[in-house]
Amino acid sequence: MSIITGNTQKAEEFEKKGQEAWKALNAIFYNKLKKAWFDYNLRIKSHNTLFYPTVAMPLFTGCYTMLDYGKSAKVIDFMNKSNVFNYPSGIPASLKNTGQQWDLPNGWPPLQHIIIEGMRKSDNPEAQEMAFKLARKWILANYKIYNTTKKMWEKIDVTGTIPKPGAGGEYDVQDGFGWTNGVVLDLLATYYDRMTIGDIGQNVSHGPSVRPCRSKAYHIRYRPVPLILFCSIVFYFLKH
Repeated sequence: MSIITGNTQKAEEFEKKGQEAWKALNAIFYNKLKKAWFDYNLRIKSHNTLFYPTVAMPLFTGCYTMLDYGKSAKVIDFMNKSNVFNYPSGIPASLKNTGQQWDLPNGWPPLQHIIIEGMRKSDNPEAQEMAFKLARKWILANYKIYNTTKKMWEKIDVTGTIPKPGAGGEYDVQDGFGWTNGVVLDLLATYYDRMTIGDIGQNVSHGPSVRPCRSKAYHIRYRPVPLILFCSIVFYFLKH
């Protein structure tokens, strides 16, 4: 925003703060053994290295060197070893089935979008192709559920061979639904030239193996706000 308004001094100030937050986030949350980002337990002074979708959050916010192909590839490798790509309808919120809504078997649209966009923007062809596969899987699952229920849902069960609305937690699953619609629309806008859906029995067809990432200008426009927002949240909870 400061760049747009011509306030170069303020822009440089925020850029410096962003770089400081970027360095701190990597120093605290990046696990060199597992090659991904994890929550840090202050009591036992170690990372919680179980899978959660947040392992890919810094790919989305740009909290790593943009040309570091290795980091994005290793995040994918960790997720692959955790078997989270094997679920039929998307990425689960965790690998624990606790009966709570932010756990297995539920997949949440914002978390799918964060993972997909993070991989798509990574400049790593392998990550970009995985982003497309996840987008295709998510859109097809929601398409099938819509054809069955005539509704979009806040979350879905990603584990079954037949997609269905999610469940669990303190209230009944909600239909509607704003972020579900938004994620599907954005993914369709991103991959419109690689996806077609016929009737409910058909898979999604796709074109070339890799969709090139959008321009560097897209990275520059997209990165600062989520980076600062995410890091601000992180440091708020660290101080309280």
